[in-house]
Amino acid sequence: MRFVRALCIAVCALSLGGCDFSQYLERLVPDDARVALDSVLEAVSKHDPDTLAALVNPQFDAAQIETSLAGMIELLPAGPASETRLTTINIRSFTATDSQSTRTLATLHTMDWAERSFAVRTELVSVGGAAWYIQVLRVQDITAEATPTPSLAELGLSQKIMGSLAILVPLFVIFTLIAMFRTPQIKRRVLWTLFILLGCYPQFAVNWSTGVWRMVSPAIHATDSGFNFKFLDILFLGASVMREGLVGPWIISVCIPAGALFFWYRRARGGPTRKAAPESRMEGRSS
Repeated sequence: MRFVRALCIAVCALSLGGCDFSQYLERLVPDDARVALDSVLEAVSKHDPDTLAALVNPQFDAAQIETSLAGMIELLPAGPASETRLTTINIRSFTATDSQSTRTLATLHTMDWAERSFAVRTELVSVGGAAWYIQVLRVQDITAEATPTPSLAELGLSQKIMGSLAILVPLFVIFTLIAMFRTPQIKRRVLWTLFILLGCYPQFAVNWSTGVWRMVSPAIHATDSGFNFKFLDILFLGASVMREGLVGPWIISVCIPAGALFFWYRRARGGPTRKAAPESRMEGRSS
């Protein structure tokens, strides 16, 4: 039971502490491709088309490459980027029977210049273990396309309620876990732990930019090809915050903590969550 308790505490601390997933994604970059990828990002940040041209697939037309890179550099603000974050990575390997193996590294970085942000999409290719070269390079200004986030004064009732619940529900679930472990003689602690953590249902979501809310599960969504049924969607700790792409709105999802509520209900009734105290079998004997 000590292991289960330590595991739950570690998971809760990790969830609440926050993580920089960009650092974890960086570890997935192959060692032999890291130098080429860093050179591409540094060249974009420093507006260096000559370095980029040297890294591009040599089979491409040189004049077209020079024109494309010049137009790409003109989009970027003056000076180097203040911050670069890796947001997406995809590694593929392909081997044909009549040719050498081909490896592809596709990445998506977000680069910030003062009040403007750009999405830099790269696709590096290595054939037969040779040096990596640029197959695809795109730069997109995402500042103007980003969905605006409303201020506190602009928030509607649904946004305030869902935002508050997104904080209170995980805290309530964690508080229930602590209370469950501190309650003596609980049966099936492992099952109760899983039920409290994952037994959050149904699920609701709100668009933080527009304030429009919907039921995520159970729900039926109509599409051009038919209807999609979603009856179950497990949400860890009963709440989540995510963004639809790099420029989409923030979506806040909240579930009813049914598992935690059921635990308090059974505890209040003194039901089978407690082990019965062993009865004494000692009997008095007269001498």
